[in-house]
Amino acid sequence: MSYAESISKFMEWAEAKIAQAVKEDEAFEREAGTRDFVPRGRKMLCPHGLTNEEKIQIVLQAQEYRRQGHKAPYAAKLAGCHQSTYNKWAREFNLPYQKTPSL
Repeated sequence: MSYAESISKFMEWAEAKIAQAVKEDEAFEREAGTRDFVPRGRKMLCPHGLTNEEKIQIVLQAQEYRRQGHKAPYAAKLAGCHQSTYNKWAREFNLPYQKTPSL
């Protein structure tokens, strides 16, 4: 099989896979009545609609876990949010991590 033929076969395969995925997504949307999907058993780690004060408390709690020796991803999880959310809020509220708390 030549290179051009293998590319052509791959493109046919990819087209079929995409068509199947679209078909499954459309069937799900008809059945569920929505495009949104969160698999069962997966809950959002961080609740939405928190006040700025609540967000700051989560960041400060994660930073305390980090000072206790936990890595940032696990510290954020223990505090109740994802690491990317922790980083975003730390930047948003100008709360850089310090190994020792400032007085």
